[in-house]
Amino acid sequence: MRRFATQSLVDIGARKNDLCRERLSDHMLAVLRRCAMGYVKTAMLLALMTALVGAAGLLLAGEAGLLIALVIAAGMNLFAFWRSD
Repeated sequence: MRRFATQSLVDIGARKNDLCRERLSDHMLAVLRRCAMGYVKTAMLLALMTALVGAAGLLLAGEAGLLIALVIAAGMNLFAFWRSD
């Protein structure tokens, strides 16, 4: 009789561990989704800023200004990447 009680306690413990793993993986997925969304937002912001700098260069000096502005924007993006945590 005691053996059955021990097995059921072991089964309960195993089920609790499985439940904890599921909750942990759900939490990790939520964190990963949030991080991924942060990367998407950052990439969109950098693209928008690059487009604005490029448009300003195009308006000020034509195609040559666009090229210079895109080089400056690339430099700004590299600097932002280099200084980020």
